[in-house]
Amino acid sequence: MIERQSIATRHSLLSRLKNWEDQDSWRDFFEIYWRLIYGMAVKSGLMESEAQEVVQDVIIEIADRIKEFKYDPKIGSFKGWLRGLTRWRIADQFRKRRNDIPLEAVNRAANQTATGELLIPLADELKTDFAWDREWEQNLAAAAVEKLRRKLPAKHFQVFDLYVLRNCPVAQVARAVGLQRSHVYLIKFRVTALLKKEIARLEKEFK
Repeated sequence: MIERQSIATRHSLLSRLKNWEDQDSWRDFFEIYWRLIYGMAVKSGLMESEAQEVVQDVIIEIADRIKEFKYDPKIGSFKGWLRGLTRWRIADQFRKRRNDIPLEAVNRAANQTATGELLIPLADELKTDFAWDREWEQNLAAAAVEKLRRKLPAKHFQVFDLYVLRNCPVAQVARAVGLQRSHVYLIKFRVTALLKKEIARLEKEFK
């Protein structure tokens, strides 16, 4: 249960979310996960405004129900719970869209791709656990990178961004930042280690 988990990770973000007045924790949570929810909504075929509404609805529902959430690996994880909430809110948007269209218009376009997406609440990719897991991992990596960007000296993050994220040649990176190649290699090694540590921390908080 989440109470047991909070003993091991007493200051985990997930446990702190149970305090509705902890605005800093809720802001951290939103910054980490809104892109995941929004991205899956868009990939399922929703428009930008609909995807934004999905994000809003999911966050509100989490706020309403987080105190009831119990962490038990035998039953399910927070990741699975969030996936379920997201899929249901996406389905709600497709139902709402369908109800806003005259029946004859729906029937007339039944064989078209756009309407096919509309009539089927979830795209095939969204239905697979693999798709969600892939997006989850990418989202945690992006959140970890953003955390490091705020913490690291500007030049160190610039090296990491150019050399690792943008895959620029080491000689080009060294010239751009005014460092020797050996320093570029060292910064890359250190920042990569910090990134792995940050990703592991996020994974531990939100299993």
